[in-house]
Amino acid sequence: MFGGLGNDTYIVDNAGDRATETSGSGGTDTVLSSVSFTLASSVENLTLTGSGNITGVGNDLANSITGNSGNNILAGGLGADTIGGGGGNDSFVYRTVSESNSAATDHVLAFDTGDKLDLSQIDANSGTPTNDAFSFIGAGAFTGAAGQLRAYQSGADWIVEGDTDGNGSADLVIQVSTANGHAIVAGDFVF
Repeated sequence: MFGGLGNDTYIVDNAGDRATETSGSGGTDTVLSSVSFTLASSVENLTLTGSGNITGVGNDLANSITGNSGNNILAGGLGADTIGGGGGNDSFVYRTVSESNSAATDHVLAFDTGDKLDLSQIDANSGTPTNDAFSFIGAGAFTGAAGQLRAYQSGADWIVEGDTDGNGSADLVIQVSTANGHAIVAGDFVF
């Protein structure tokens, strides 16, 4: 499917469906999908529909991705994405620190008990040849050791930060709005 100029909405109900835009077509485009779907370049928004346990993946734009009532796997990719899980026990997947950092911070919405921030694909220590897991240190300050992950409350939201090079600064930054007063703890992560 190709929408052309303006704001386009694509209805996707088959895994073979594709929604294509060009960078010059302008507008804000939205895909409503009842099957697992990955946004093509130049398509901004993805909303998963129905109740299936499906996957939604963004692109290198600042995407808006919304899950359905099932247990979704959601990944924004590059750009400052806004990602909401909807109902179900959802996994918010990050593959590299480039996908959410201080220059382009993702905002995860309505994070609740049963949801997970999946950081297992990120090498938490860039100084070793292996793929290292993060070590959760709670809300405390970084101590200069690579691989530390912390979460602290900032206003109504939580800020998740990871230091992958041991310089005491955050290389990974994710803003998380929680539901029902949920506090971010070690059990909310997959390392």
